[in-house]
Amino acid sequence: CSEEPTTRETSRSSDRQDSSIAGVTAERSSDA
Repeated sequence: CSEEPTTRETSRSSDRQDSSIAGVTAERSSDA
């Protein structure tokens, strides 16, 4: 990953953010 905002916060958010981003990206990709 190029953008590394907060490692300590990303440690826990990584799991949820990854899932959220993946879900949003998949929905947008399908919508496109």
